[in-house]
Formats: sequence, C-alpha cells, structure tokens
Amino acid sequence: MLFTLLRGSLALVLGAGGPAVLIGLGVCELAAAALFAVPRTTRAGGFALLGVLVAAVALHAAAGDAPPVSFAVYAAAIWAVMADHRRAAAVAA
Repeated sequence: MLFTLLRGSLALVLGAGGPAVLIGLGVCELAAAALFAVPRTTRAGGFALLGVLVAAVALHAAAGDAPPVSFAVYAAAIWAVMADHRRAAAVAA
C-alpha cells in the first residue's frame, strides 16, 4: 500500500499523474482509516495516515499550493491517539 502511495505521488509530481493519483490517495486514506479504527492495528493505521498526510503535503507543494494548516492538527491528533493507545496497552499488560 505504501509503495503504491509513493509511486502515485511521484507520478503526480513528475507530471504523469492526474485524477487517478488522487483517487489512489483517497483509497489509501480510506484503508489507513480502517486500520486506525481497529484497536489491534491502530499503530499501523496511524503511521499509514501520517504517510497519507505527507503525500498530500507533497501533492500540494507540487501544485504550487501551501498545504492547509489543518494537516498539522490532523497529524497531532493521530499522534496523540497512537500515544494514548500505546500507553493504555502498556498499562493493561
């Protein structure tokens, strides 16, 4: 999944992308969100969502746009959930 995301991001940056790349990014984000919602795969889903955000920032930069400030808020929220999940798992063990 991550390889597909990176390949699509590079294709768009190099001018070979288009709507298919954006659809691919959306599919990756949906899959990452599904992983993030399942307690056993929260960490993997969180890292995947952070990867999607990095790809989105790269796509915005390639298009000459500034990425939305909300991306930083999303990244912080994902990181906080992952940290809390890890702490709760350590306490339960």
